[in-house]
Amino acid sequence: MSFAEVWEQSRYNTWYWLAYAPPVLGAVAIVVLSLTVRSAALRRTAKILVTLFAADITAEFVFRSTQEKWDVRAAAARTDEEERAVMYGDGANLLMAPISAAFKTVCLLVVVQAGLTAAHSGSGSKVRRNGTR
Repeated sequence: MSFAEVWEQSRYNTWYWLAYAPPVLGAVAIVVLSLTVRSAALRRTAKILVTLFAADITAEFVFRSTQEKWDVRAAAARTDEEERAVMYGDGANLLMAPISAAFKTVCLLVVVQAGLTAAHSGSGSKVRRNGTR
């Protein structure tokens, strides 16, 4: 197998696909928290913790994905040029990809929370104490 083929095939691995789970599960957890927890302070704290946890786990999975990709490519490199391609191409990726993934996870979950808040505040009609609308 050529180095170019190894380069392309190493792009997607198990960790790559697992990195999609924390944002999705975090969004589901936030919806469940919004629907079940009555205390506003507890609900807000739980949502923040879910967001931070999902961002942390996503960053870890993306880091491991990039590290595995880097290891496979480094093992396949035979020439100095291929080794340089691995070092320069994946070195920056190893640093920036987890940060970017964690940021995107936080943004996604903040949007989910904002959407739920907007939907909740706009739903139902306001009933005054005397029973009129």
